[in-house]
This record gives sequence, structure tokens and C-alpha cells, in this order.
Amino acid sequence: MAEIENQPISQVLRKYFSIVFLSFAIGLLVPESIKEVQAELDQVYVVINDEVITKTEVDDQLRNAIYKLRSRGEIVPSSEQLERDVVEMLVDLRLQYQRARELGISVSVDQVLIAIRGIAEKNGLSMLELRKEVTNTGRSYEEYQAELRQQLLVKKLVEREVTQKIDISEEEIADHLATHQEGVADIAYNLSHVLIGSQDDRDGAQDLADQIYEKIVGGSSFYRAVSAVQSQVNNVSTSHLGWLGLDRLPDLFIAIVEQLEVGKITRPIESQNGFHILRLNGKRGDNLYIIDQVRISHILMVSNEFRDEATTEKELLVLRERIKSDAQFNEIARLYSEDLDSRALGGDLGWVDPDELLPELASLAIKSDIGEVSMPIKTSRGYHIIQVVNRRSKDISDQIRRKSAEQEIRLSKFNDQYRSWIDALRDAAWIDYRISHNTKKYEKK
Repeated sequence: MAEIENQPISQVLRKYFSIVFLSFAIGLLVPESIKEVQAELDQVYVVINDEVITKTEVDDQLRNAIYKLRSRGEIVPSSEQLERDVVEMLVDLRLQYQRARELGISVSVDQVLIAIRGIAEKNGLSMLELRKEVTNTGRSYEEYQAELRQQLLVKKLVEREVTQKIDISEEEIADHLATHQEGVADIAYNLSHVLIGSQDDRDGAQDLADQIYEKIVGGSSFYRAVSAVQSQVNNVSTSHLGWLGLDRLPDLFIAIVEQLEVGKITRPIESQNGFHILRLNGKRGDNLYIIDQVRISHILMVSNEFRDEATTEKELLVLRERIKSDAQFNEIARLYSEDLDSRALGGDLGWVDPDELLPELASLAIKSDIGEVSMPIKTSRGYHIIQVVNRRSKDISDQIRRKSAEQEIRLSKFNDQYRSWIDALRDAAWIDYRISHNTKKYEKK
């Protein structure tokens, strides 16, 4: 079997081609179909078993590669090197398409549409806006769909042939942790913030700040206490500041935040704008990763052909009233919840970081008081009612380190096994390079 002479591939190109191989959420994908008439007229670059790669395909992918690199502000390598790598990439992809057909792996129209919707949502675009973005790259929307279908096909194939076969032992994780000591990272703080403006009435603002503080200390959730007064006055604003280093905090807050425990709030802090209250939701760095966790239970009901969404929501409201009266949440969950994973546990989801929950549930969990049964809320899974059972601060630094070690080991194994798998596909195939006009670049070994 003939092969293209191996040469080092630049770091830029490795990044580009890794996206093509491993991501199915990028718009610039690799065409696979060969139009029969074009194949007859095009110069044949490579024959792979009973299929060919033509000049048209190589030129199209070269344009895609150059567009992608330039759009990221990166250096485009020499045309010879780029063409060489594009041809090799197309060979690898064609071998994977052939292997997928051999195994009977396919991608349905619905799966393509679901992937496209996911791409649009991830990028904050409507379906129409995504179409426009696609056409701005010089391709038709139909070409985009066909390319995405092929990328989903490769993803399915690689998942079956490579990813599912990767095993990681506890010994490997322990060895990795022992030999890869992390440096000390700067400490960052995850903060929520409320401001009670004092421009018109300082004493009134201070009284209101004290009321909010006392409600939170008395057991009300941070957002519930703030929401209760926001509906009555217009000088109260709240925000989630996210993760910030001390260098990004106002000097007024630094010393106070450094001493604050996760899950606790500050007393009202006065500034020229009014009175501030901060809540520390998490703290990380310096070998620490402390977060605010909630223990939550839920009941899930899903609409179907026999029960529409309105009826589903009404049934959950009835269950909520039963729980508020005298029924136990866990007993109702065991009887009626349609989440099979948590139903036997009485709806208990255990201790979780709110960020691990569906966005709608996370927002509700943060705002709810302990023991409160929520109103029904719709998510991508169906309709839920939840109950926050308890809250705590938890140092998960060991879990974070172990997870990071496992990810690094998995990536390393994947890279090795993926390359070995591709090499095996090449060894089993008949590959004939036919670049007659520039044979020097494609010398056979």
C-alpha cells in the first residue's frame, strides 16, 4: 500500500483537524459525497478501495481550512503542507465512512435536525440566523446538512470503535495524581450581590438592608429574601457576580470577602451608592474548591399522547397540594414520579452543585427555602416540582483533581487508540495516490 510521506504537522493544523474529527457542533465540516459526473471529469488524487478523492473535494476542503484559520486570526501554513494534510485527512475520513457502512451505522434525518437545533441554541441563534451564518461561509444549507450528517456518522463510529473501549483503573488515577502535582492557583470567589440604593433615603435604605439581612440569617434563601422586597420597592437590585479574583473586587469588599465562609453572607456594607450584601457561593484555588451544595428531591411528569402539557401541569399542582397538606414528598414521588432513576429513592437527587442541574431547576433550587415545595416548572425533560431538603458547603477539591486526572488519562488513551485504529483501517485498505502533476509532494515509500 502506498502512503504519503510523513512530515510534522503544525500545531495550528492539529487544532483545526482535531475539530473536524472530534466535534460535531462546528459549522465547517468535511464533504463526503462525490458527484459521479464530477468524479469522471476531476483529476483523481487518491483511490481508496473502490472510491476516489478528487481535486474538487481537495479544493473545497482547502478553502474551508483557510477560511477557518483566517477567521480565528491564525497563520495559514504553506500551500504544499496544507494540501498534504488535507489529502491525508480526507483519506482518514473516507476510510471511516466505509467502516461505518460496513457496520451498518447510520444517521437519521431527525438526528441531524436535533443536532442543528443544538448548534443554534448553543450559539444563541435562531434556525434562520444559523442558515445565514452557514451561507456566509460560501456553502449552501443543504451542503451543511449533508456534512453534519457525515460528522455525526463519524462520531457514532468512533464512539463504538474507540471511546467505549477505553478503560481507566483507580491505580492509573492514583499514579497520575502522584506524578502530576498541581501548582497553587490564585483564589477565586463565587459571589451573589444585592444593592439597596440610598440616593433618596439613606436611613430607609439601611433599614431595608437590615431587614433583608435578618431574613437570610433567619433561614430564608438569599434570592427569596431579596425578591420579597423587590416587589415593593424600586431601589433594590440583585446580580450573580460569578467567579472573581480579589483583583476584580472593589477595595471595599476585599478584606470582608477573604474572611467570609462559603454559604454565608456579609452584613450590609455601605458605599456611596447604597448598602451591599454579598453571599459567598463558592471558593477555589490554593488546593481548595469549596462550593455551596443543595440536597434536592423532585417529582417528574412527562406529557404524552394521552396527557397534554396543561393536564400534566394540573396533575402536578394536585400532588403539590397533597404534599403541602399532610402527604410526604418522598411517598408521593415513589407513587407518581416518572423519573425512574430517582423514583425508588423518593425523588432524592442527593447532594448536588446547582450548576449540575438543568438550568431551570438550578435557578429554582437557589431561590427556594429549605422544605418549600415549588410550583411546577417545565424543562427539556418534562414538568417538575422540587423540594430543597438541605444546604451545605462542601470541599470538593479531591473530586475535582480526580476528575481532571481521569480526563487527562482518557484523552491521552483516546489519542493513542484513535491513531492506532486509523492505522489499522489504512493497513486493511487499498490506497493508491495518483497525483501525476506534482508527484514530488506525494512520493511513495
